[in-house]
Formats: sequence, structure tokens, C-alpha cells
Amino acid sequence: MWKGRSTAQIRATRGGSAITYTRRLMDPPPVKKEDEITNRIEDELQGLQGIKRVRSTSSENGASVTAELLAGEDVRRRVDEIRAAVDAIDTFPLDAE
Repeated sequence: MWKGRSTAQIRATRGGSAITYTRRLMDPPPVKKEDEITNRIEDELQGLQGIKRVRSTSSENGASVTAELLAGEDVRRRVDEIRAAVDAIDTFPLDAE
């Protein structure tokens, strides 16, 4: 299990067509991030209402997951739902925030 430091941020894009969840990680290699963090977030977001598509990237410094919203969705509501879905993931690596 990976032990390292991380910080997380969630924000809507201008125009509200997508919501991005970004997590900066200080220690693990990209494969660990994708396996232990990015894929788990993607899996959670795929099942949420109002999401058209989920994309993600993992790099040396962090991971980013973007949920593209269906037209006409309430962005604030979707941000709250995404935050709650990610916060409910209890299988993140030790010390991941």
C-alpha cells in the first residue's frame, strides 16, 4: 500500500460543461496512481446521473479526473454529488487525502 502526501481540489470549468477532480501526489509512480486512485474515482463517477463521459490522466505529480456533464445539468448539484462520491471511497491508499 502506498504511503505518501496528497492534496485534492474539485472545480467546474467555465461554462459548467465539465467538473474536474485533481489530486496532487508527492511520491508514487504513475502506475500506482492510476491503479489505486484514478481508476477508483472513475468507477465511482461512471455511475452518477448527469455525466456524459469521464476522462482521466495520471502523471508523476498527480492525477486528474474530468466528468463531462450532459447539457442542462445543474453544475453545483453535480459538484456536490461528485465530492460526496469521491469522499465515500474508502479504499484509497494510506495517507491519501
